[in-house]
Amino acid sequence: MNLLQLLLQVMLAKNSVNSVSNKTGINSALVKKLMLLAVPMLIKYMTKNVSSQSGAQSLLGALMQHTSTRSVSEQIDEVDEEDGQKIIGHILGDDKAKVVGELATETGLKTDEVSKGLGAIAPALLSGLSAATASAANNSTSALDLSSLLGTFAGSKPTQQDQTFGLDDVLGLFLAQQQPVQQKPQSLLGSLFGGSKPAQQAQPTDLLNALLSASAQQSKPSQSNLLGTLLSGGQTQQQVQNTLDGSDLINVLSALMRNK
Repeated sequence: MNLLQLLLQVMLAKNSVNSVSNKTGINSALVKKLMLLAVPMLIKYMTKNVSSQSGAQSLLGALMQHTSTRSVSEQIDEVDEEDGQKIIGHILGDDKAKVVGELATETGLKTDEVSKGLGAIAPALLSGLSAATASAANNSTSALDLSSLLGTFAGSKPTQQDQTFGLDDVLGLFLAQQQPVQQKPQSLLGSLFGGSKPAQQAQPTDLLNALLSASAQQSKPSQSNLLGTLLSGGQTQQQVQNTLDGSDLINVLSALMRNK
């Protein structure tokens, strides 16, 4: 299990979704849509941030202040909303308004609802990353499995469905909750599967292949869109996967933690 799998599974757990819904007033179906796109987006931005020494040290310092091992739902229930907004501001930087706007477009939420949702999960997101980083720093093997952390942050014993949820499911689960794509002709997510095919029929077998294919087909590469933000031009599929699943992020942060 990688970081993306861990965070998505605990954020999409019923009790976590309900906590976000209660905290923000967003219905649970839209909370799920937001989580499915926001979590990999935030991982990508944090990975970008740790590409500089100052950014890596800053994020590691934030992780040292967010070490709760309570369940994600409990952390969301008691979230310091001001702290959550500060975290999102630090992660997204100057791109915050753009990312919030893109998430609003793709999910059908208002920008203030997206902002509230991101703020509600931000401290718990850092707690999960903090635990994953500590686990990696204390792990002597090259293959890191974060499955042992799932029960802690999920707040209950993970089910078999939880254990098998992975990267390839993200796009399928997101599209399964969409309206037919012809109602959103400008959506790059809709264009993945053709202009007239309902999203419910989409059966993607590989999220990254779908995203890379869609990115390559864009006639205007500079056009601002959510998937364009997730994918960096010129990267190989393996580089994109390492960025989205959190491998690069964990490697940098755990190395810094070992040297503390």
